[in-house]
Amino acid sequence: MSRYWIGWLTTTEQTTTQVQLLFTDALHNQGLLDVEGRPLRTGTREKPALIAWSDNGPEVTAGDTKMFMALMTILQHHGRPHTPTDQAHIESFFSHLKREWPHLERLDDPAVLDTELARIQVEWTR
Repeated sequence: MSRYWIGWLTTTEQTTTQVQLLFTDALHNQGLLDVEGRPLRTGTREKPALIAWSDNGPEVTAGDTKMFMALMTILQHHGRPHTPTDQAHIESFFSHLKREWPHLERLDDPAVLDTELARIQVEWTR
């Protein structure tokens, strides 16, 4: 099992469309889609099953997202409502970002934020 920063999407909305865009980009970036955009086979010794662990936000629990995740062969796991410790690794990730790069919270230009997140993601994954 591994946990890593799959990507980000700077947007003013939180919808199933944004979830699908984020995961499609992440699958593409990891080489897990074929040339037609279909998922490569997972759940084998060579390619382990993918599991998306998230909160219970409406954009990730929606029927459209569930169908998309099933089509992309991604299992979904949601933490218990009102139980932040179920998302401790995500809460820790955001805490590290805010503590190590406090200037991120002061940025108001989406293009600058995207540039900074790209730079930080490289540092984070070293």
